[in-house]
Amino acid sequence: MKKKRLRAGIYLITHPAYKKHGGLLACFADLLQPGVGAVQYREKSKPWQKRRQEARALRGLCQRHGIPFIVNDSVALAKAVMADGVHLGQQDTAVPEARQALGKEALIGVSCHNSLALAQRAAAEGADYLSFGSLFPSASKPQAAQIRIEQAAYYCQQLKIAVVVIGGIGLANLPLALRSQADLLAIAGDIARAKVPRLQLARCLKRMQAKQSSEFSYTMTEELKGRINR
Repeated sequence: MKKKRLRAGIYLITHPAYKKHGGLLACFADLLQPGVGAVQYREKSKPWQKRRQEARALRGLCQRHGIPFIVNDSVALAKAVMADGVHLGQQDTAVPEARQALGKEALIGVSCHNSLALAQRAAAEGADYLSFGSLFPSASKPQAAQIRIEQAAYYCQQLKIAVVVIGGIGLANLPLALRSQADLLAIAGDIARAKVPRLQLARCLKRMQAKQSSEFSYTMTEELKGRINR
């Protein structure tokens, strides 16, 4: 299997609030569109069989749209559903062990909180992308360490692989999030809790496009292209 490439845009994360819109799969069938760079399945409370069933179905949707499908935390689940990759926390499986389990074509991301040292170590160990956050206060992780926008922008300049920023990002603060110069912006609750998730995603994508010519634009420079297409 050829390794998928992360695409600049929105890193869409699953969220319990999709349940009120008819369920996760029904919603994501509408949400997978140009501008979504990756999808992460984040679910810890459901039984293993249910998670495997959901993740496998969501992977199928992503595959049809050519969008990388990432499983949060669990190397075992990622392997079981043949996900494109896994996203690891600092307390999860180490990058080399995940690589051995999932193979050289797997996309492996690592949460680095607000630490450049953690990011550099993960990159040296073979991670394909890194995440920093929380960029803003997050309802799902209120105790998470925060990173300043200018701090994230500096880290992006120092690193040679793709970067995701995460934490409290939504339509209202998206222009500020773009100043981080990250390759992807992770969004979960802002879209899931919207009255119509598909329309909220469209608004976010439109706002991203509108900022492309601004002073703090989300531009795909040659350097960023190199990080994403590594």
